[in-house]
Amino acid sequence: LGTIDDLRPIDPLFELMAAIKKEAPQVFARLRIVQVGQVNQERFNTMIDENGLRDKCECFGPQQRERTIEILSESSMLYIGLASPHGKGVLPGRMFDMIASGRPILAAVPEDGVVEQLVKDTGNGFCFEENAAPKAVDYVSGLVQAHTRGEQVINTVPDYAEKFSSARLVEQIKQVIDKVS
Repeated sequence: LGTIDDLRPIDPLFELMAAIKKEAPQVFARLRIVQVGQVNQERFNTMIDENGLRDKCECFGPQQRERTIEILSESSMLYIGLASPHGKGVLPGRMFDMIASGRPILAAVPEDGVVEQLVKDTGNGFCFEENAAPKAVDYVSGLVQAHTRGEQVINTVPDYAEKFSSARLVEQIKQVIDKVS
C-alpha cells in the first residue's frame, strides 16, 4: 500500500518471500503480493523478475481511495517498509488506514522506531529487519496456517484503532490548541 521508493522499500518483502519459498514452500504457494500506490513501475517489474515473483504479484498503481480500499479489503495482511536509519522517526499516514483495517501489519522497519512501537501497541503485526527474517517467516507461516484453518478473524476498526480515529485525533488537537490559547 502506498508509495514504494528508497525511503519506503519493497526489497525486504521480496527477500522475505524468497526465504519463505525456501523454508516453507507450502506457505509460499498460498501467498501473493498486491501493490496499490505510486511506484517506479520499470524498477518494480525488474525487482519482481529478479526475485522470480512475476506470477505472485498484481500491480494496480495509484488508485482512488475507494478503489484502494476495495482492492485491499481482500488482503489478509498489509506490508510497510521504511529504510534505516531515516525511517526511525517517520510515521506514514497510511499506518492509520492499516491499523483501522484490522489486518495484521508486516513491517520491515528500523528497530525502536515510531512504526515499530505503533505496531507493537496494536498487538496485530510483526516488525522485522534483515536479521529477523527467520522469525518473519514463522510469523507469516503462522498467519497463513490460521487463515487456512479459518481461524484468522479480521475485525475492521478494532478497539485498538479507536484512539487513532479522526474524531479522537481532532479532539486531541483541539485540547492542545485550547491549552496553548
